[in-house]
Amino acid sequence: MSLRVCPSSLFYLRPLHLFTSSAKFPFYPSLRREFRLVPSRSSSSSSSSFRLMDSSAASSPTPVTASETDSLGEETQSQTDEGDKIKRKLEEFNWDHSFVKELPGDPRSDVISRKVFHACYSKVSPSVQVDDPQLVSWSDSVADLLNLDPKEFERPDFPLLLTGVKPLPGAVPYAQCYGGHQFGRWAGQLGDGRAITLGEVLNSKGERWELQLKGAGRTPYSRFSDGLAVLRSSIREFLCSEAMHCLGIPTTRALCLLTTGQGVIRDMFYDGNAKEEPGAIVCRVSQSFIRFGSYQIHASRGKEDLEIVGKLADYAIRHHFPRIEKSMNRSDGLSFKTGDDDDDSVLDLTSNKYAGNFPNEVFIKMLHETPFKSLMILGLGVQRPV
Repeated sequence: MSLRVCPSSLFYLRPLHLFTSSAKFPFYPSLRREFRLVPSRSSSSSSSSFRLMDSSAASSPTPVTASETDSLGEETQSQTDEGDKIKRKLEEFNWDHSFVKELPGDPRSDVISRKVFHACYSKVSPSVQVDDPQLVSWSDSVADLLNLDPKEFERPDFPLLLTGVKPLPGAVPYAQCYGGHQFGRWAGQLGDGRAITLGEVLNSKGERWELQLKGAGRTPYSRFSDGLAVLRSSIREFLCSEAMHCLGIPTTRALCLLTTGQGVIRDMFYDGNAKEEPGAIVCRVSQSFIRFGSYQIHASRGKEDLEIVGKLADYAIRHHFPRIEKSMNRSDGLSFKTGDDDDDSVLDLTSNKYAGNFPNEVFIKMLHETPFKSLMILGLGVQRPV
């Protein structure tokens, strides 16, 4: 994996041999310093630790074994060969847009903060204001996932396209509707308040990757927020998401980081001293941005929206877990009570085509142990007595 930063950046970091893949962070400064993360072998401990070594202060880092070098080289070469097969321009992305085609959407297209009912998303356009936006950093490995030609990062209009100021050909931008819990309590509708999904790109392997701009402007889910992001937090997300991926932790990826050239007012320490900070946008990449709250919001709104919960579950299984549907034993009928008292309702799972894969006891155990008001079980909204 390779992360690149434009020449105006100040550091050159190159952590080696920490991850299973080759992780490089070139920055191009006038004064180049190289840092190596290398295994520190200690006779007093059987476990390996890592230390940070400045190449200017030490000339003999801990050597890497031949097997480690060969493995690293083979993996890097394999990734390089595969990425060289297809290289596309931004205009040549293979868009699919299954989310907006197969799921119900908001009939309104304005960005007025409001409750959005009976919809999984609202179509919106990026509205961030820019003044000479600049590309700060990008990830070559994420570009490979999208079959994106690395030369596209050199385009003069790349910052305009990836900040959303200039519409990206083929994109159908939207903000997702979802709910969630905050501070241990159900907070109701949350939604993408400052993230706008451009759509889904299918790569040469048939993998589905969603592109999302974080900090691109207001949406119906912004509430009292401005829908913007600052460089400080955007750098953190860009670097951490790629580092987590290299550590083998499932996470979103980051294609690139851009500055908007506009200031954004933020209270960094929440002490009442708000200051202007540089605005920025991260282009996040994930195979899906569906979350538990995507189901919970519809389950919390009663029987009318329970059908949407099922549609969303069917969508997720169809596109992201097709093996579940192929191996699933369908249930002819299944029901249980939602409590121990006589007045508790009986929950009929006959219509849930995935219910047969779970024993009755599993449902009951989950229902009584969950602390949440709504329990989502593969597309079924179960209201827990409160």
